[in-house]
Amino acid sequence: MNFSRNWQWLKLRCSRWSQNRYQQFVRLCDRLKDPIFPLLKSLQNALIYLGETCLKLVKIPIHCLWVGVQLLLYINPFTPHRVNDENLEAYIVYLKLGRVRSFLKAQKHRTPAFLLLLFSLLILGFKIVPWAHVFEGNIIAESVSFTYAGPSQKLFINSIRNLQRLELEGVQNLHLLGLFEGEDLSGIDNLDIRLKYPHSKLIITSSNPDGFSQLELSYLRLQPQTEVRNFIYDTDRNQLIFTLIPPSEENSEENSKTVIQLSLGQDPLNISLEGYDLPQLNQPEEEYNFREFVWTPYTTELNLSPSSQTELYLDLPNLETSNYQQWLWGNLTVNQVRFSRLLTTDKTQDNIELSTILQGKVRMVNQDLNLEKRQFLIFNKTPNIQSFPRLQIHPDDPQGLQVRIHGQASKIAAGIDPQLSVSQIHASLLDLWLLPEIVNLLLTVAAVVIGYVIPWLFTN
Repeated sequence: MNFSRNWQWLKLRCSRWSQNRYQQFVRLCDRLKDPIFPLLKSLQNALIYLGETCLKLVKIPIHCLWVGVQLLLYINPFTPHRVNDENLEAYIVYLKLGRVRSFLKAQKHRTPAFLLLLFSLLILGFKIVPWAHVFEGNIIAESVSFTYAGPSQKLFINSIRNLQRLELEGVQNLHLLGLFEGEDLSGIDNLDIRLKYPHSKLIITSSNPDGFSQLELSYLRLQPQTEVRNFIYDTDRNQLIFTLIPPSEENSEENSKTVIQLSLGQDPLNISLEGYDLPQLNQPEEEYNFREFVWTPYTTELNLSPSSQTELYLDLPNLETSNYQQWLWGNLTVNQVRFSRLLTTDKTQDNIELSTILQGKVRMVNQDLNLEKRQFLIFNKTPNIQSFPRLQIHPDDPQGLQVRIHGQASKIAAGIDPQLSVSQIHASLLDLWLLPEIVNLLLTVAAVVIGYVIPWLFTN
């Protein structure tokens, strides 16, 4: 009696335990349903996309091959009743087609193997064929040169305040209004200045070198097709140095000129001129003359518009107390980008090109290409770098210019010489459609298929 009661009690306990475990399992499944089902759905969509892509890759070539086989199998060419000199060539072609047709009929049972081999060869072919892909990168360099390729004027430099010194070298015409203090300048309230030579200079210096300067570069707008050459941040002198080369007159637009606007303030400014001409003073023209004077401007703005090659030197304020991240405006459409400089000699054949890259990384088709100091960034063809989404001063180590690049290329390489690459990234037609993991899987499958099918076809 006790045994029967204990047995009933044991069955009841086991039944309750199993029910509790079942309910816990059901609750666990309910909790896992929400995170797992989207993953399974994504996996299903990925497999469907892979199947559709593979079908697109092989559908057209296989269909063309199949149509060609059917034509050879079932279309009988005209058979001449008598072979003579006129139709001898046609008869030879007929015999050759007949042999091909007989061979294909004998290989009917191997059609799946041929199709599988064709699919594998197509995969390898699509991987070999180069194709331009989008890339992006971040480079820190001592200098960069480029040509602005936008359709209209574009802001390049924005509001650099507290400039202690600005130097302009090149051809320029100026008309200054204000009070002048200097030799032969008393009583003059306006002055025409002609900088006539490529080596002519205009130097504007604040009269308060140890304090706050009201001199400001309000903005610099680039004209389309303007070349910016050797744009440098000199860390030792805390200077921005660059050369502007406007386009030729036939390529320039009338209402779209490179404009440099200066805000002068109300304090007196020290002006230095080299290689100048002052028509109002009736002085003899000299190519290498020099003059200094003090100018208190009536107007607070001065516009400069370079018409030929012009070099600019800007003495920057202390970066720690300035908003230097907003000085250089990005989002520039560019071409002919160079992270290098040329060391020139008397003979052109002795010139040496040096890389200005200090550090960088470029990413394309989910692969990274690291750039080390003094390495060249090499592209196989143009266009390559098409825009600068961001451009700014990089005061931290390594000190220089930080340039974000964006463009299209089928091959990117890095090397210690422009003709010698040590690492590279290739982009193919297959990478345009599929993820790298799927591409690697397909290449592995294609290699295995080719390794097994070709020997089987020869042995059978």
